[in-house]
Amino acid sequence: MRTSLVVIVTLLLGATACACPAPKGGAPTPRDEALAIVAKIEREPAWFGIGASNVATFRQSIERLDEAKALVRIGMPAAEVVTGRFTAPAPKNGDAALACYAYVIEKTGHAAAKPTLEEFLRSSPGTRLYTWSPMFAVRALLVLKGLKDETGGYREYPDADVVRAITSP
Repeated sequence: MRTSLVVIVTLLLGATACACPAPKGGAPTPRDEALAIVAKIEREPAWFGIGASNVATFRQSIERLDEAKALVRIGMPAAEVVTGRFTAPAPKNGDAALACYAYVIEKTGHAAAKPTLEEFLRSSPGTRLYTWSPMFAVRALLVLKGLKDETGGYREYPDADVVRAITSP
């Protein structure tokens, strides 16, 4: 059986590589592609946010990030992979990586991520020194729930918006 090296990201162990059977035709599946991209982001988690001094500049760095663009292009298989990263244990899930994943969830419209993002925000991410990812999670929830967002994702959210994002159906 022909095998190829496919990067598999596990929820418990972080990024590991595994020789796995290649899909028919040898091409990686969209999920395999997403897992490889997530592994790359988690190997170098903060490089794309360096120099960001506010939400707008951080969001712009994610918008220009080739890995984020690729995950959005992959669509739902990538959205499912990145949603799982919000429940995976640290240390691989740094603030910058989770912000990128929330952006991907927002852009793909992955409604199934709503409960996961709500739980993430209820877990007091600020106490774990997450700064950017809670703001991107709020933005994703507002978009997924069809709620008005006065910031457009480019400014910090007032407490009322955070509560609205978590508690609105």
